[in-house]
Amino acid sequence: MIYIQSQEGTIKSMYDYINFDRFKFPEIRKIVDKEYEQIKQKIILLGSANLPFENVLRANGTVFDYNAIEKFFDNKLCFKYTTEELEKIGQKKVLRLFGIKNSEYGCTLQPYSGTQANQIIYHALLNKGDHVLALREQDGGHISHINYVNKFFNLHTYSISPDTYDLDYEEIETLCEKFSPRLLIAGTTSYPRMLSYDKLGKICKKYNIHLLADISHTALYVATQFHTAPFPYADYITFTTNKTTRGGRGAILIYRKEYEEKVLQSLSMISQGATIFSSLLSKNIMLSELLNMNIKNYQNIILKNTKIFIDIFLKYGFEIYTSGSDTHLIIIRNIKMRSDMLQKALYNSGILLNVYHTDENISSIRIGTLFISTLQYSAEDVSKIVEYIAQIILYNRNYYKECKKIAEKYTSNIFK
Repeated sequence: MIYIQSQEGTIKSMYDYINFDRFKFPEIRKIVDKEYEQIKQKIILLGSANLPFENVLRANGTVFDYNAIEKFFDNKLCFKYTTEELEKIGQKKVLRLFGIKNSEYGCTLQPYSGTQANQIIYHALLNKGDHVLALREQDGGHISHINYVNKFFNLHTYSISPDTYDLDYEEIETLCEKFSPRLLIAGTTSYPRMLSYDKLGKICKKYNIHLLADISHTALYVATQFHTAPFPYADYITFTTNKTTRGGRGAILIYRKEYEEKVLQSLSMISQGATIFSSLLSKNIMLSELLNMNIKNYQNIILKNTKIFIDIFLKYGFEIYTSGSDTHLIIIRNIKMRSDMLQKALYNSGILLNVYHTDENISSIRIGTLFISTLQYSAEDVSKIVEYIAQIILYNRNYYKECKKIAEKYTSNIFK
């Protein structure tokens, strides 16, 4: 199983990474064991879920968890630290992964999450009363782009064209002309297509707007050049490390060199607290793993599985948002079933995915193929899973035994 394998070999038992005596804490052990059983026995199709590299998991609980520093990198408040070396090595790896010139962009591995990576930019760039553009949540925009910005700044949302399923660039330009926004956020969570950063960059340049590309769901596809890169059009690029890049929880922020001082000032202590050094270590390991594997091969497995889902769902007549996907995401809309009933029916069959309430008796679902791609599910088993989901939705059938059998085929050797 090449994608579960690290430099040192295949995972033998995920319990190797529990860095405490779980038998000493029975109430905690019960919860942990329950979670392991769920991962072991259920088909995980959550849009943001993936299995981290083995060595990424090992990074947590190391010596890098022992100390905390408020600000570092040539700062008078602290002495020279090994973690500074770790960050600088990681920065070089980020630029290498995406093929970015060091003279144009800098980066930091310190953000706690994708949301905070974006907040670092907001606090570095925006002032009270500034206008910001972001994709509508209904069209697949991320809720953090909407809620946080709307609370502190003047938010205006753009949409997806119902004719082309692309961003409505005419609408974006109209909004730019009308409101003169300071920032345009190009990022999605339930929109499965690639973005045209060249078009967005042209608009932003025309109206003197900063462009933030949140590539949390597309970082891998940008690194392989399957998706159009946001470089050199975006002023800031952020992505979470726990999705397509198989890291732990956290994020990475890339920025134009000219904005470095303001970004680092916003990073600490405005947008977040002291650096989590174990996270810094795990991100370094994640980047090393990616640079030492065939990421295009991994990408192709993900996209192949996505296509299987789409082809079978189309056969059943389901309404697939944007009529396809360029990523690991598949969004099905207008399912005639209450969201709580649909969630329960899928869970009772051993299937975990995102279910959304649309209307009183209408639901939508978001499916992600990352987890099963990392575990290298066969095309035959993926096809069976899609058939099961269709049958559950249309005929309220139960496939608990069948799904449990498939899940355990791929997890029994790593989740003991």
